[in-house]
Amino acid sequence: MPTANAVPAVAEAVRSQKQAPEHSYSQHRGYLPLGSDIMNGTFTLQHAQSLCDSISDCLAVTINVGNRAENVLAGAKHQMWLKSSSEWVPNGGHLTFVKLRPDCPGIEFKRMTFLPTLSKALHGPYCCQGAQCPDENAYATLEKSCAMPGATPLGVPRCSDLQGDPLENIALRSTNVSQSSDWPHAENKGANVAIDGVIDTQYFHTQCVNGPQWFRLVFNEPMMVAQVVLHNRRDHKARLVGASITMYRDNWKPSLSVRMTTARKLFVWTFRPVLSSIKMVEVAMPGVNDCLHFSELEVFGATQQLVDEGPFSFQRKVPATVAPEPKAAPSAPSAKATSLPDDASRPTFPDVKQVKRLKSSKPLEPEMRPSKAENSTLFPNSEAERENSMLMAASAGSATTVVLVIMQWFWIKAHWLDMWQ
Repeated sequence: MPTANAVPAVAEAVRSQKQAPEHSYSQHRGYLPLGSDIMNGTFTLQHAQSLCDSISDCLAVTINVGNRAENVLAGAKHQMWLKSSSEWVPNGGHLTFVKLRPDCPGIEFKRMTFLPTLSKALHGPYCCQGAQCPDENAYATLEKSCAMPGATPLGVPRCSDLQGDPLENIALRSTNVSQSSDWPHAENKGANVAIDGVIDTQYFHTQCVNGPQWFRLVFNEPMMVAQVVLHNRRDHKARLVGASITMYRDNWKPSLSVRMTTARKLFVWTFRPVLSSIKMVEVAMPGVNDCLHFSELEVFGATQQLVDEGPFSFQRKVPATVAPEPKAAPSAPSAKATSLPDDASRPTFPDVKQVKRLKSSKPLEPEMRPSKAENSTLFPNSEAERENSMLMAASAGSATTVVLVIMQWFWIKAHWLDMWQ
């Protein structure tokens, strides 16, 4: 299914489907596993590759050719799948074309004042180092032509724009981390390995049935969060496509949710403005038969108390091309939370109905509230008023019926006369 931000690009590519692909593609006798679908349809190979070029998340095109490989290569139309993954599996009955997108030149992701001698991910946030670093709102567009060091849908600040002391990886502070289930094999190293500060080949692993599966990190106190970074496992990266990361406030209500839409090794979300009073981070897979596993989760921020007391050393200079951030207000008093919500009561986010309820819960402004007179016309109060309203409605309905009967009589008479003339 196409992502929301991919639809305009798909439409534009459909209008110019005869255009030659922008990127080169490597050809392989194999298929891409189920999942990580962007779209599918009946295309020529050139058209499918042009569509893939127009979508930054698209990494490959896969086709079940059977014995028609020569026809497909010669330009015949065939059903093809555009995928946000490129890890193909050898198979003689399929063809897979992997997009050869070059790395973006002059761009490197680094930690703020990172020391190479440190083996643990202690400080951040991640920032862009290099003369070619784009504006933060241009990352998604730039990834159509070249590959960034990681998936960064919200952009990454320039390292030169960060000032003061670096932010702490506050995930290392947590003593409450859990996962929905345990994969009963050696690959599963347990939930704690995902916040040990060591980015390596070890990872936790849930079961692949009875989902949805989740990973939860609960802070010991409310936190300010400026950036979240997730390191995928090195193989089977496509299994994380579709997963969401939801930030919960200290009243257990969701503050923000982001989704992984492509199979990458590194994901970086930089929040502008920062998120306040965050108590829990949850990574979840939506499907019933989906596994959940990754190597490391980093959360860069500080305790909310430290931010509220101020002054706070970490500063971020806003470039002239980016709209200034609103000033952060002190955190509001939070509702007392006694326990972590179970799966039945845990809210899903984003949820259209929930968002509508949240919006409608705001009290009406005085000028928006209906007056007493308006209320009396909209909602009759007395029994007499309700009876009068019902009589008026019945009268109106009866009059309408009479008019319709008369019109039908004239029509029948005219039609009958025409037949006998």
